[in-house]
Formats: sequence, C-alpha cells, structure tokens
Amino acid sequence: MCENDGQTTASITALPVRYSRSVVWRNPDGLHCRVAAAVVRMSFRFAAEIFLRKGGKEVKGTSIIGLLMLGVAPGDELLVRAEGPDAMQAVDAMAQMVAACEPAPTEPPVAILPGHRAAHNP
Repeated sequence: MCENDGQTTASITALPVRYSRSVVWRNPDGLHCRVAAAVVRMSFRFAAEIFLRKGGKEVKGTSIIGLLMLGVAPGDELLVRAEGPDAMQAVDAMAQMVAACEPAPTEPPVAILPGHRAAHNP
C-alpha cells in the first residue's frame, strides 16, 4: 500500500506472463540456417523473451547458434516457451511458423557457377 496526500492507494505489481506449448517439427530438412534465421527474426518481433527446448537443452529464440546446436530433426518435439507481456501471442506465432513447415524465402537463392564470382550490388 502507498500513502499519497493522506489517501491510501494500492500498489499494483505486474506479474510476469508465462506461456508454453509443445510442437512437432515438421520441416523435412530439420532446423537449418535459413529457418533458424526466421525464428530469430520472429523472436525479435515480440516483447516477450522466447525459448525453445529439445530434450533437456533450452536456448533463446534470439540465438541462431543456440538454435542450430539443438540439432532439431523432422518429427522432434519442441517446447516453445515465452515470458513477457505478449507471451501467448509469441508462442502461438512461433507454433504457426513451425506448423507451416518452412517460411517462404525472402530472396531467391543465387547460383554461382564454378569459375565465376558472385556479383555484389553496392
């Protein structure tokens, strides 16, 4: 309780919001670099901190190296967990992305033929 000009008001402390959900990894190639990068980008869209767990190992959704080190293969079960004000939305969005199998590539892949160098656009 707080005292303010002779009036008593209640002090409200926001409790951390936690939410988690199990998902099955459906991508036939497992969790590879392009998908891990999409997970990281999605993790930064939310105020909540996102974690992914496989077995006894848990990593932050913002760590591309950590995500790759999980060694996720098709059919693996993951626990997606978030803590923060938009935890439920963060976990649901991540689960939808996993269920979609793989996000659409943002840029077409570049083929480099033997003996040629990739062109750089400044």
